[in-house]
Amino acid sequence: MKHIGFLAVLFVALLTAVIVKEASRPEAGSLSHQLPQQRLSAKPFKVEDVVRVVVSGPADAEPFTLVRTSAGDVATWTVVEPFAAPAAAGVIDRLLTAVSEARGELRLEDAAALAKFDLSDRRATRVTFEDEAGGVLVEFALGKSSGQRGAFVRPLFEGVRDGAYAVTEDLRGVLGLTKTRPGDMVPQVPRAAHFHDLAMPPFAMQGALRVELTTPHWTVAFEKRAADWLPVEGAPDAPLQSQGLKQLIGQLGGATSGTELVDPATASALGLDAPSYRVTVVGADGTRRVAVGVADRDADTYYMRLDVEEQTPAVYALTRYAFERLFPRGGSLFEFTPLGADDLTRLEVQRVGGDVAITRPGPNDDWTIETPSWLLPPDSTQLRGLGASLRGVRAIDWYAGPVTFVAETTVSYGEKGTEADALNVMQIGQDAPGGNGKLARLPGSDAIVVLATSAVDRLQPDPLTLFRGQPLDGVTANDITSVLVRKIAVEDGAKSEWFQLSKSDDGWVLTDDTAGHPGAQIPIELWLSSVIDIEVSARSDYVGPFSMEIEVHREGAEPVVVGIGAIGEAGGESTALRLGDVTFLASVAEAVADVDPESLRKKAEAAPPEADDEGDDTDDTK
Repeated sequence: MKHIGFLAVLFVALLTAVIVKEASRPEAGSLSHQLPQQRLSAKPFKVEDVVRVVVSGPADAEPFTLVRTSAGDVATWTVVEPFAAPAAAGVIDRLLTAVSEARGELRLEDAAALAKFDLSDRRATRVTFEDEAGGVLVEFALGKSSGQRGAFVRPLFEGVRDGAYAVTEDLRGVLGLTKTRPGDMVPQVPRAAHFHDLAMPPFAMQGALRVELTTPHWTVAFEKRAADWLPVEGAPDAPLQSQGLKQLIGQLGGATSGTELVDPATASALGLDAPSYRVTVVGADGTRRVAVGVADRDADTYYMRLDVEEQTPAVYALTRYAFERLFPRGGSLFEFTPLGADDLTRLEVQRVGGDVAITRPGPNDDWTIETPSWLLPPDSTQLRGLGASLRGVRAIDWYAGPVTFVAETTVSYGEKGTEADALNVMQIGQDAPGGNGKLARLPGSDAIVVLATSAVDRLQPDPLTLFRGQPLDGVTANDITSVLVRKIAVEDGAKSEWFQLSKSDDGWVLTDDTAGHPGAQIPIELWLSSVIDIEVSARSDYVGPFSMEIEVHREGAEPVVVGIGAIGEAGGESTALRLGDVTFLASVAEAVADVDPESLRKKAEAAPPEADDEGDDTDDTK
C-alpha cells in the first residue's frame, strides 16, 4: 500500500509539472497565422496616401484611371477614362481598404502555370496605386476566385517571390467582378462604370421659395408665401397638389439617381444643348439649382444634367419613373377632375378606323352594338369594357403651347334617345409634343389637355374586337337543321343551287340536281365542324371572286350565309369570307371549299353499315 501511495503522489507531481510548462509556452495561434503572409505592397501604406488608381487589362481591355483631388478639407474622386465622371467615394474606399488589408499565402511559384489562375500578363487585371509624387504604392495582378470570396493575386514589386498568392479579401468584388467558376475561359473585364457615382450631388438650399418648371407642354412658376405654395405663372384652372411640388424639390436637392452616366461629349447629340425640360429652384438666400432634361418616350430613354459649372460635368440616364419625379406631368402638380361618365346609356365613337355606336336601355342593362351592324355575334364582355372606358378618363396634363388641333376621334356620350346635338362631345387629336399622350378637348371646354394613350386606346377599339370571330359561335352540329350550298359563277357572280343537306330521323340526307341519284344518308359531321370553326381575323378590301356560298339553318334562328373565296387568294393563308355586304379575312379549313355532292355520296357508300344488335345472342367475351 505504501508503494501505491508513493506512485500516486509521484504521478500528481509529474502532471502538475507538465501543465505548468505548457501554460508557460507562447500562444501558437491558428494555422493561417503560422503560414507566411505576404502583403501586396513592398512596404505598408496609408489609404489617404493614394491619389491615383490605374486599372488595366486583361489583354487589350480599355484601361481607366481614378484620380483624387482636394479643395481645402474636401477630397473628391473622379473617373478619368474613358470620359470624366464623378466617382463614388464609398466604392473607392472599399477598394483601397481591401487592398491595404490583404495578405496572401503563396500557393504556386511555377511561372508557366500562372495562366491557369488568370495571372499571366495577358489574362490578369493589373491594379496600381500611386501617391501624390507619382510613386507606386501598390501594384499587383488579379486573377481567378479563391474560396468563397477570395482571389488569387500576384504581387508585382522587386524582391517578392513571383507566384500565385491566395487572399481572403473580396478583391474581385471591389473591382466590380463576380466570382469565377470552373471552366471559365474568358477573363472578366473591370469597367469604369462600376466606380461612377450615379447619385446627383446633394445641394444645401436654405428654404426653397420659388420653383420654375418648363416642359414641352407649358411653363409654370410657383412661389411659397407664408406656409403655402401658390401657382403664380402659367397654371391651369385646377387645384394645386403641393405634394408633387415638394417631391420635385427633394429630387433636385439630391434624391435623384441615374441608371448610368453618359459621356458628356454626347450631350449635344442627345439634345441637352437645347433641352425641352428645365426646372429651377430658388432658395431664400438667392441660391439656385437648375436641371435640364430630354425624353424620347418612344425609345423609353431619358437624360438629364445639372445646368451649372461643375468640376466634373455629368449626364445621367434615368428611368421614366425617376425622370417624371424630377420633371413631373401636370397631373402630378394639379388635380384634374375625371369625366364622371358612369350612367351613360349611349356611346358613339367616330374615327377613321371605323365608327362604333353602342346603346343600352338603362345604366344596369347590357350594351347592344348599333354600329357596325355586322353579321357576327357581339362580344358582351368587350361591349361592357367599351361602355365603362369613360369612367376613369381624366387629363394627365395640359397643353399651353402653339398648336393646330386636329380632331382624329370624336366621342359622343349621354342618354339613349337624346338628340345628337345634346350629347357630351369629346375630341381626341394628334400625339402630344414629346410623345406623352394624346391632345384632347373635353366636353364644354376649348382648353387643350393631354390624355393618357392607354385611356385613348380603350375608347377607340378596332370594331372587330367587339364581336366574336366565329359567325356560328356557340352552335353545334346538333343545332343545325339543314345546309344549302350554292355555286357562284366566277364570270358574273350568278348563284345557282348546288346541293342541300337536310337532317332526318335517320341522319343527314344529300339532295342535288343530279339525274338518277336519289338522296343518300351521309356522314358529314366533320365537314359541319369545319364550317362551324370558320373564324374571321380582320376586315378585307377583297371584292372577289367568290366560289361558293353556304347557308346554315337552325330551328328558331335566322339563317347564317357565308360566301367563300379561294384559299389564299385574298392574301397569305387566309380566305376571303363574305358576311352580308362585308368581306373579312378568315381561317377556313380546305375541306370546307373542297366539298362536292359526288365525294359526299362516295363517303356514304364507303361507310360500313351500322350493326343491328337486336336478338344477337353472341357472347362477345369469347
